[in-house]
Amino acid sequence: MINYISKTTLDDGSDTLGALLQFSGIEHYFYGKRLHEYLHELKRRSLGDAFTVGETPGTGPEMNKLLTADEREELNTVFSFDHLENLGKHRFDDYRYNLNHLKKCFSLLEGDYADYAWPSIFLENHDNPRMVSKINPNEEYRDIIAKLLAVVLFTARGTVFLYQGQELGAVNVDFKDMSEIRDIESINKYSDLITAGKTPEQAWHTVLCGSRDHARTPMQWTNETYAGFSEHEPWIRVGDKDNCSVAQQLEEETSVLHAFQSLIRLRKDHSALVYGSFEPHEAAKDDVFCYYRDDGNERFYIEINLCERAIKQPATKGEMELVYSNYMAQGDGLQPYEASIYRVQK
Repeated sequence: MINYISKTTLDDGSDTLGALLQFSGIEHYFYGKRLHEYLHELKRRSLGDAFTVGETPGTGPEMNKLLTADEREELNTVFSFDHLENLGKHRFDDYRYNLNHLKKCFSLLEGDYADYAWPSIFLENHDNPRMVSKINPNEEYRDIIAKLLAVVLFTARGTVFLYQGQELGAVNVDFKDMSEIRDIESINKYSDLITAGKTPEQAWHTVLCGSRDHARTPMQWTNETYAGFSEHEPWIRVGDKDNCSVAQQLEEETSVLHAFQSLIRLRKDHSALVYGSFEPHEAAKDDVFCYYRDDGNERFYIEINLCERAIKQPATKGEMELVYSNYMAQGDGLQPYEASIYRVQK
């Protein structure tokens, strides 16, 4: 919450704004007038050459440029959360995340923004349910979507951050009732909903949609008792035992874990996928995310189907070599949630 450190006053905030945001006073410290002065001093007197990442909720791309551009000498990059929920939605809402929103946010981040400031690239953290479940809870597409998200991450200009379990395609936990919940925010949410007149069933459904505990269960190393995380019962139940352990996925050639490893190697071996220019494919419409990454030496083309239905493949020019796909075999057009990376022959 580094953008909150400059406070103009300790007076109470607006009652109206406080009711809307569910906490008050933010107008006095959200982006205080001495914020840049304080950050510059921190950089000069303490942080030095350390790589710094700021958590900056609500600041937006233009403010973030001022916080992270090299010549500003403040932060190296920041976490912006605009892409984690569809517009008008909150994580406690029961809805399916539309990947076209991710496309819009990343297109802005990778284009004009990255020409001035260095982006942080992430899709999950300790405060949000699992992205795979938000997009489509259908088990049929679990691994496919997890690999699609990996393609987005590892072909993006910026520094990639992974959250534990993401590299296994972890999904939301099938908690049974409030007795299994440990997150204080979720506990308070349930109580507030009951006080507001919701039934226990309605309140529980809301909590289950957005609880932070979905991302806070122990890392599943094995399929043994307590997932190899501990020899004793941990503070919170282990996620459902399925194909989401490290040991099991290491044995499966087509696992999500192996996909992440392959894509990390690909990114490390080709600087165009890290530092290259980002060029959207002009023919790409809704439900398709297509773009080029080019550093002058190599050129890659990334092609992603953002929806559950098969769609027509956008027209491209030139010869291309397929270097990664989240499908075992290519078909006519793009299969549901298909994501592929091609090397363009120059």
